[in-house]
Amino acid sequence: MKIRRSELYRIKGILEGMPKGPYAKFNYVVAKNLRKIKEEILDLEDGVVPDEKFSQYEKDRIAINEECAKKEGGSSAFISQPDGTRRYQIDESKQELFNKKLEILRKKYKPTLDLQEKKIQGYNDLLREKVEIDFHLIQKDDVPDDLSPNDWEAIIDWIVEEAEEKQDKVKGKK
Repeated sequence: MKIRRSELYRIKGILEGMPKGPYAKFNYVVAKNLRKIKEEILDLEDGVVPDEKFSQYEKDRIAINEECAKKEGGSSAFISQPDGTRRYQIDESKQELFNKKLEILRKKYKPTLDLQEKKIQGYNDLLREKVEIDFHLIQKDDVPDDLSPNDWEAIIDWIVEEAEEKQDKVKGKK
């Protein structure tokens, strides 16, 4: 089955959240297909793993943030973002120093940052592509009735009707 790589993350999340009930065949198919999805995701993410130079850049960048951040109770202050992440709140009196140090750091690591950006662009390109995954199939009778609509959407292409399975055997497929 061809599937867009970006969809694998969504399906993985759904499969990991499915309760394991007393459905041996169904649990088996979910486990087998989840393993295939995780392998594809792992291969995909291996291409964007930062190298040591980028990791050092990140450490240096965080040190600059720590140095120039507002302090509240001895700790650096953060601003919560709408996406749930947090950013350092830079002390206004140190904003110019922060900008200057960050600019110097970016110049020092420009080749490293360019390389990481290319990795990320390649990763994003791969997410848009479709990949062929040979998912394990399951008969409709072996699928529990108590699945949520999200669960059904994630596995719908793995379900075969008994008549389809018999027809494939007659045609020599399987």
